[in-house]
Amino acid sequence: MTMTVADFLADNAPPVEHDQYGRYLLPDPNKPDDGKVPWTRATTWAESVRDNFGLTRWQMRMLARGLVMRGDLIVRLASEFEDNDVADAVIADAQEHAGARARATIGTAMHRFTELLDSGEQPIVVPESVAADLKAYRDVIARSGLTPVAIERIVCVPELGVAGTLDRIFTLGPCAWIGDLKTGEQLWLDTIAIQLALYSHASFMWNGQAWEPMHPVERDEGIVMWLPYGEGRCELWAVDLAAGWEAATELCGRVRSWRKRDDLAHPWLPPADAIPEPAPDDEPEQPESDEGEPEPEPAPSDNGQDKGASSRAEWITGRLQALAADERARNLVALGWPDGVEVRPPWTHDDMMALAALLDDVEAKVQAGWPAPDPQAPASASSAVEPAPASPPERCPPWTIEDDGQVATADDLAALGATLSFANEAQQATLQRWQREAMRERRDFASPPLTRRMWCCARAAIACAFHLTDDDRTRRALTGVIGGYGEGWSIGATIGSLSLDQAERLADAADAYAAGTRPDLDPV
Repeated sequence: MTMTVADFLADNAPPVEHDQYGRYLLPDPNKPDDGKVPWTRATTWAESVRDNFGLTRWQMRMLARGLVMRGDLIVRLASEFEDNDVADAVIADAQEHAGARARATIGTAMHRFTELLDSGEQPIVVPESVAADLKAYRDVIARSGLTPVAIERIVCVPELGVAGTLDRIFTLGPCAWIGDLKTGEQLWLDTIAIQLALYSHASFMWNGQAWEPMHPVERDEGIVMWLPYGEGRCELWAVDLAAGWEAATELCGRVRSWRKRDDLAHPWLPPADAIPEPAPDDEPEQPESDEGEPEPEPAPSDNGQDKGASSRAEWITGRLQALAADERARNLVALGWPDGVEVRPPWTHDDMMALAALLDDVEAKVQAGWPAPDPQAPASASSAVEPAPASPPERCPPWTIEDDGQVATADDLAALGATLSFANEAQQATLQRWQREAMRERRDFASPPLTRRMWCCARAAIACAFHLTDDDRTRRALTGVIGGYGEGWSIGATIGSLSLDQAERLADAADAYAAGTRPDLDPV
């Protein structure tokens, strides 16, 4: 039995496993022993910057038309109204019936036809509707002198965690280009430069069993074979891949990082300077009467109780003001604030009991304290508690930052963004926390424009978050770099206070620990 090209391609391109999100599941070529990992598709990465308003409107119109044409789908959806799987199936069937998949089906078919032609084989059956298109494609490739050396190959960009299937690699003399087939309207102009730039910067190609080195290609220019269906013409378009790579690393990377942010909102509390100062305990002097005799004294009903309540309200207000400077403490207070209790005095006795209990809990969690005892607590109880320090220790190193103002290069920023794209959720949360700590103490190391020193601090922070994994090891590494670590210093502010040389040494220490050459960073 003679094997056709289709059989040959099918046998030599075994199906690739995908996860539930449609991502390739393939090993990391740099860590082959870690097993299969998900790879973001190149098309998904490129479409981060696409305006999908028109596409979404078109999909909704096709859905509406499909439902009108298929009344049975409406009945099915009504019978399983709460079932999301049924709803998804109804949507797909309705859009399919309205022709929403027709263009995609034609595009897939034309990719297969041209794949056979570039493999040196003729399709077994060529519908008359595409015969002129295929002839135009074959003729333009022949006239160009381009030779396909790779067809439908999966490639990957490890530093971005991106993989995708390129259509072609063409050669002409000593040069090689990425090629991509497009069969519809020119709606691909906004993303194709990014997609092909990703392919051109790939390091590896998948051969069906393992990764092999990527075929060298031009990185400044790619080729689109535009074959509009049913028009009997094919045009070759040059695509600016240098601009596409800049968008892939700078624009798409930032958009995707922004979408993962989860630190943009927290429970609100009034700022410290907005909490009113408590009223003084001293009563104003009573004015004399017109007759020169003093006014009668008020009845001594419960004046002592009122003054005690005022003192306790002042005590609670002072504790709130002390905690307001700490972001974590503010959040804990806001989350635990008793229901029905006003944010400002006057408070009832029960209100103050609830607030005192809350503040005890929060101060214990953030390791803060308030020196003054509860004005209404028994003397024996207050004397048994050792008072906390009157003020918290400094959270920021005292030295002045040494920064010559030299701006980090675009390549450095791109490399930093590429490294950040590999951070998992826990590492991202750690880096965001450290950056907030640094910004609170005016030792920011990650907000543009980045100087060379700030870039080194950011790189060191990433290395610590990736390799040291916890605050204790990071403090140990910082201690070794700067010769000591002050009580109460926050990690983020300390990293933001490093000189360029200190930041480089911190990054080296974290990398060395990951390589197993700094086991002394582990807690005893």
